Amino acid sequence: MRVILTAAASTFFFATVLFSLASSFSTTAFLQPHRLLVPSPAYDTWHWQEAEGNLCANGSPTGFAYNLHPNATELVFYIAGGGGCWDTHTCFTKPISANLDGYNLTMFTSRTKGFLDNKLLLFARDAKRKNPFAKANYIFVPYCTGDFHAGDNVITYQGAPAPIHHKGLNNMRNILKFASNAMPDAQDVWVSGTSAGCYGATLNYVPAKKAFPDARVHLIGDSCEAPPGWLNTKPSWNLYQPSQADCPKCQKDEFNSLLPAYSLHNPSSRFASISFKGETVLPGYMQTTAEELDKVIDGYFTNVTHTPTNQAKTFMTAGRGHCVFFKHDPLSATNVSLSSWFATMRDPNSFFTSV
Repeated sequence: MRVILTAAASTFFFATVLFSLASSFSTTAFLQPHRLLVPSPAYDTWHWQEAEGNLCANGSPTGFAYNLHPNATELVFYIAGGGGCWDTHTCFTKPISANLDGYNLTMFTSRTKGFLDNKLLLFARDAKRKNPFAKANYIFVPYCTGDFHAGDNVITYQGAPAPIHHKGLNNMRNILKFASNAMPDAQDVWVSGTSAGCYGATLNYVPAKKAFPDARVHLIGDSCEAPPGWLNTKPSWNLYQPSQADCPKCQKDEFNSLLPAYSLHNPSSRFASISFKGETVLPGYMQTTAEELDKVIDGYFTNVTHTPTNQAKTFMTAGRGHCVFFKHDPLSATNVSLSSWFATMRDPNSFFTSV
């Protein structure tokens, strides 16, 4: 058995996966000149795919990784975090965003694969981890654009030695195109991310929904909250925001309005916001104090919990920290494990609650 991935040389990256036996992926291929053969066994193993048109901040090409499971009807995206940059100082002098110089197969293999296999609960295949998504297909979205995966701009900052390609939105849309072509019959799509990837997952929810119009598209965000008006503070990114037509209740420039508004517009999907009680990293990026952001988180979690659909809930871990997903199977402040909470979230007939 072979897995055949095909890519189209066009603005958007088209690809599909062919199996010689029945599986969850489509048997329709876009036969194009570029072809990568992945030998058997292809299941439950990570594969790296270059994506034509996907760029890191320095303009170098990049891709993504995928991991397939037999007969999967669910697809889980995990969108990586890693800060952000918005001027010469933060992008070049003292960079505060990950992988601005590029991200490729070598970096995935040496830096990321072990974390996905052994640490991240959402991608755990080992039954001992009690991951309710263990039989899903997985896609890992790397981060190398410095724009929370939602920018659409190429800019040379004043005094900078080179331009920065804030093309996270284009990268994400290309990956969504690949996934929807390869798995058009997915029943449930889970868009998740941590930190910058959490903002990216949230901002890209509408593009994901459009890519999978017949699926229930859910959102799981870890460690992303923002003060009022924050989406308007990084004009150099040219950040994507959902339109009023796509999200009638979304408020322009107000990040914390998005998740509850998505839930109101998609009442059959489930939405989760996950965080420590207090943040240790975000205040610096949000240019606010820890105490002020604590108030933002408390208010945001209250709003999410009381979303009228009753399908949007929160998971809060005690203490201060950043990136709840980086823990093996963390407990909420009310002593509920993340794995059991995910199991409840995944069951559409369950009573989903904030913990």
